[in-house]
Amino acid sequence: MPNQRALAASLGLSQSTVSLALRGSPLIPESTRQAVLNGAAQIGYNANPLVSTLMEHIRAGKAVEDQGCLAIIVDAAGEADWLVHPGYIQQWRSFQKQAVIRGYRTECFFLHERGMSAQKIDKILQARGITGLFLAAPKQERRPEAALRWERYATATVGFTWTTPQVDRVAPSHRHHIEIAYAELQSRGFQRIGFCLPEPALNRVDSNWLAGFFLCQHRLPERRRIPLFIGHPDATPLAKFRRWHDRWRPDAILCLNGVEHRWLQDLGLEPGPDIAFACLYHTDGSRFAGIDENSDIIGAMACDLISSQIIHNERGIPTHQRTILVEGRWVDGPSVPAKKKTRRPVKSP
Repeated sequence: MPNQRALAASLGLSQSTVSLALRGSPLIPESTRQAVLNGAAQIGYNANPLVSTLMEHIRAGKAVEDQGCLAIIVDAAGEADWLVHPGYIQQWRSFQKQAVIRGYRTECFFLHERGMSAQKIDKILQARGITGLFLAAPKQERRPEAALRWERYATATVGFTWTTPQVDRVAPSHRHHIEIAYAELQSRGFQRIGFCLPEPALNRVDSNWLAGFFLCQHRLPERRRIPLFIGHPDATPLAKFRRWHDRWRPDAILCLNGVEHRWLQDLGLEPGPDIAFACLYHTDGSRFAGIDENSDIIGAMACDLISSQIIHNERGIPTHQRTILVEGRWVDGPSVPAKKKTRRPVKSP
């Protein structure tokens, strides 16, 4: 197999010049660097990524404790501002656990911590030789892209809140989760399934919730199709929900996290005995049936994506971004009976 010494000899250059050129050093003229790259392609020379990574640390004199660190970049001021959803906590913990298995430790960097900025974090990471970045969910919609020098890093994220930069990601299979929920409800005899989404969620998760809903609607006979209800109990009047409910008479309702049950209670309906009720975000201990997104698997797979990039010496924004979808699982609960029952009348306003 061709090595760097052979490449240097074929070009009439010193091995140190070839090494610097392959690493993109600014000390080497662009014409020389291009000649080295062309020569490498001609003789079939490819750098060993494991050796390259090791040599990068040796040349820079990095401390041993920093060599195996993966940075968790968080679009928040601290943990209290970040870990507000059980899914994020699961992803974070499983990422940390998988990192240990792969031989790394982790450290969180908060973009909005007092005295911190993306530029400062970038300098810290570079000084300490940290090249693996995990963009933790969620990224706040209205905040600008973090100004990191992405070409330096092996990077991955989870979900769809980090829309830029376009890095490799692991995400729940949101569209298929709606199909799973519809199938489970239908298998129990529920035929008129209503779907509720808050307005801010309409275009989230790469529009996969909407896509799943419209696909399931398309597969239903027209007489069983119920329009999407857009609203949230904290922002939408009960009267609006009542009009939708009374017009379409759903025997089951699918929603995101379960707060919509407050509307049902105000109508005198109990999730389970009176109307089937399921969530796309099922959390441990919840009395509502629904989908477990397998957040622990998502976090672990994101760690493996980053470690794979490091091993293969891949840095920067990928030319062809990869998205890995993780299948969730249905979790039974008392809010979805095994078989459909006759409903009680709705309480009068």
